[in-house]
Amino acid sequence: MVETHANSNEDGPTNRIYVILGTCHPIQERPKNASPSESSLIDGLDSTIRRLVRKYGIKLIAEEAPYHDPNYIPTLAHQIVKDEKIPYVQIDMLPHEQEAAGIASEIRRLNDPSSMELGNAESRWRHVDDVRENFWLDRIEAKKTGPVLVVCGYTHRRSLAEKIRDRGCTVAAEVFFPPDVQILHRRTFQKPGCADAHVCIWRRGPEALYVDVQEGDHTRTDTWPAIGPGAVNEVEILRRYEEEFRRKGYDPGQWGEAG
Repeated sequence: MVETHANSNEDGPTNRIYVILGTCHPIQERPKNASPSESSLIDGLDSTIRRLVRKYGIKLIAEEAPYHDPNYIPTLAHQIVKDEKIPYVQIDMLPHEQEAAGIASEIRRLNDPSSMELGNAESRWRHVDDVRENFWLDRIEAKKTGPVLVVCGYTHRRSLAEKIRDRGCTVAAEVFFPPDVQILHRRTFQKPGCADAHVCIWRRGPEALYVDVQEGDHTRTDTWPAIGPGAVNEVEILRRYEEEFRRKGYDPGQWGEAG
């Protein structure tokens, strides 16, 4: 598990304390046919949630788990709140809420395989996630309690933490599970008259490296094999993205180690 901390103050109406747990959606619940390796990860996430609840005195678990029936949310977190006797809120948008917010068509485009560029694990639009993450925080703030543990997909961790701080609240810890999700390098490319472009290189396990590329309103995640045929290393990946943005007229800047 990767965990970063910040000094936290007493939780209050204008300074709610948050702990963000970024994870992989497939292990948020326990299917009956889980493989031994999946079961090990699920057990690890269960233990991590329980540990964070006790360590930070969590009074509310807020989870990205958009089940339509509030009485049927088969996630680990939903079971844990029953054991720990604390409240739970499902924070993600349901389809009618996406329609009301004007992002339903973008989400359909996001999930359309034909929209994904060759070699990319996923394509993401920053506008959609901004709307969703602000919706999550509005729903949490309506509960008027804390500290809060937010369980969400790991790609939201950093942008959600920024929004929480922008609202005058404290992020006491940012946690990754599984522990082999690591941010390796970050870089900002600048170009006169254009919004900055951002590149973040990370890994999850030994098999692949992932690169989040944000350029304007469009964000994509590229996947590169780290072992086996066609494997590339970090140095080669850094070079390729530097060349891509040079061709587009951006200042190459300097790569930074992520911490």
